[in-house]
Amino acid sequence: MGKGLSETGFGNIQYQEKTRRKEMKKLVAIIVVIAMAAAAFTACAETTAPESSADTSVGQATQEATEPTAEGSQAAPAEGGVTERLNAMAAEYGWQQPFWYEEPSENTLKMAESALDGSVLNFGPNGEEAVLGSDFAAAVTEDQKNQIEALDGMTAALCMRWTGSFWPNQQVAGITDTLESYGIEVIATTDANSDDVTQISNIEAAIAMEPDLLFIHPTNEATLTDVCKKAVDAGIKIVFMDQAVDGLEAGTDYVTTVTCDNLLNGMRHADIVAQSLEGKAEKNVGILYYAPQFTATNDRYEGFVTRMAAKYPDVNIVAIAPFEDALDTEASAAALLTAHPEINAIYTEWDEPAIGIISAARAAGLSSEDLAIGTDLMSDEVVLDLAQGGYVKGISTQDPYQQGVAEATAGVLALIGADVPVFIEVVPTIVTRDNLADTYEAVCGEPLFAEAAEALKQ
Repeated sequence: MGKGLSETGFGNIQYQEKTRRKEMKKLVAIIVVIAMAAAAFTACAETTAPESSADTSVGQATQEATEPTAEGSQAAPAEGGVTERLNAMAAEYGWQQPFWYEEPSENTLKMAESALDGSVLNFGPNGEEAVLGSDFAAAVTEDQKNQIEALDGMTAALCMRWTGSFWPNQQVAGITDTLESYGIEVIATTDANSDDVTQISNIEAAIAMEPDLLFIHPTNEATLTDVCKKAVDAGIKIVFMDQAVDGLEAGTDYVTTVTCDNLLNGMRHADIVAQSLEGKAEKNVGILYYAPQFTATNDRYEGFVTRMAAKYPDVNIVAIAPFEDALDTEASAAALLTAHPEINAIYTEWDEPAIGIISAARAAGLSSEDLAIGTDLMSDEVVLDLAQGGYVKGISTQDPYQQGVAEATAGVLALIGADVPVFIEVVPTIVTRDNLADTYEAVCGEPLFAEAAEALKQ
C-alpha cells in the first residue's frame, strides 16, 4: 500500500485554498436547507437531468492508475482549461454543480494532469503534507510498545457515523484489534445513523463513560464542535476519521485525522471509468453523488470531475444526480437511466449507492456491455458483480481496516505523550477482476468468499 510522498511544492497553495473553502463551508453549513431547497427549485425549473452509471474495465492489476489515451473528442476542452470545460459540459447538458462544490485549487489541477503515481494529494489543517498510514503504524518502536502495554486500565469508545456495512465494519475491526493488542478495552461502539442529533447524544454518552480515547467519525464538521469541546475539557484524547470538527486545533484539542486520500481516489475512478469506455463511439458519463456537504465524498467528487475534464476530452459528463440515503438509490439511478438513455457509465462515491445502481440497471434490462459502474469499497455485492464480469469494471478502494490501525496507533501513542502527525492518509488501491482475489485478501484480511472465487473461474 505504501508509496513515497510526493514533493509537490504546492502545499501553501493548497492550504490557502482549503482555508478559504473551510470558511465558505462554515457559512454554507448554516444555510444548508435553504441552499438545497433553492438548488432543487432551480433543477425543477430547468428540468435538470439526473446522471447515469459507468462500467469500468481496467486491464492492469496495479496499485498505480494507468492512463488510457483519449482520442476523437466529442466535446473538446474549452479554452482556458478544466474549469471552463466543466462549465461548458454543464451548460451543454443542462446540469449544475452541487451547492458545496468549489473550483479546484492549482495543486489539484496539476495533480489531475499528472501520472497519479501514488502521490498524496490532500493536505492537513495547517498545510501539512500527509503522513502515510502504513509508514506511521510501522514506525512504532519497541520502547513505545512497552510503554503502551504498561498502561493500566485504559479504555476507548467509538462514535461512528453509521455501522453495519463494509467501511465502518472494517474501521471498527482495525481500531479494536489494534487497541486490544495493547491491552486497551473498547467499552462502547455507537451508531448515529448519519444523524447529527443522534451523534451528539452518542458522544455525550461516551464522555460520561470516561474513556481515555474517543474515536469519532463525524456526521457534520460544523455541528459537533460544542460536544467535542466537552470531550476535550474532560481530558479525553480524540482521533477523527475522515474529517475533523470545526473549532478544534489539531495536535492540541485532538490528536489527528486519519483518512483515505479522497482526491486521489476520485481521480483514479475517472481513469477506471474512462478505460471502461474505450472503443465506444459515444462516451457519456453520469454521476450519482452524495448530496450533503461531507469532506470525504466531496473530495472524491472533485477529484473525479477534475481528472475527467483534464485528461479525457472525448468523455462527456452528461448528467449528475444527488442522493441522500445510500441504501435507497435504486429509484434515483432508475430515473437517471430513464432520463438519459445515452449514459453508458456511472460513477458513484462508494459501494452502497452502487448496489442501487446495479439493481436499477438489471431492472432496466441493461447488460454489462451497455453500462459500466465505477465505485469505491468492497462490499460483497459489488465484489461479486466485479468477479462475474458485471457492471462494475474496477474499484479504487479505501483500506478502512488499515485506516483503523492507523487511528488506533495514533491514539495509543498520544496516551504516552509521543508525537503524532496531525494528518494521516492511507492510499487507495485499484482493484480489477484480474487482481481481485489478492487485493480482497489484502484489504479484507481473509480469502475471497466462495461465490466470488468461483465466478473468477468462469
